[in-house]
Amino acid sequence: ASPKRLEGALAAAKTGDYAFAVKLVRGAYVEQERAAKCLQSSKAATDVAYDAAAARLLQAVRDPFDARVALLLATHNRTSLELAVARMNDLKLPSNHGRIHFAQILGMVDNLTNSLGAASYNATKLVVFGEVVQVLPWLMRRVQENRDAFGAQAAELPVLRNEVFRRLNPLRR
Repeated sequence: ASPKRLEGALAAAKTGDYAFAVKLVRGAYVEQERAAKCLQSSKAATDVAYDAAAARLLQAVRDPFDARVALLLATHNRTSLELAVARMNDLKLPSNHGRIHFAQILGMVDNLTNSLGAASYNATKLVVFGEVVQVLPWLMRRVQENRDAFGAQAAELPVLRNEVFRRLNPLRR
């Protein structure tokens, strides 16, 4: 969303006295957005826009005048998750804030979701359900959109290997 559209939606919710709950995603609706001609110019620009929107929405959650704003940050991007957590810390929002949640697809960056949950953040996994012929095209689009997450996850393999070894080898504790 553009900053102008986001501010307009926040203002409308405040004026209309209704809750404003946002599921902030990156790339999940690329075909619809392409048709509407509102795509960012690059992956880097998309990342900047996502992180700016997340920061603004976290500020809105903290604002006592926007007490009805809720946020689900749906991303597999480690940097975006780290920035959101840092912003929550800056704003002194508790990790388990009832109106802030994180979500990823089961099987994608599970290590990040587990880390968030272990640190008491509201972390959720999307479990894909349905007939393969129905869900496979959707999953393939998510895999294509999240190629960078898979590369980042591969870089974490040594950490995961060490943790598995530590847990399975009680004599080394």
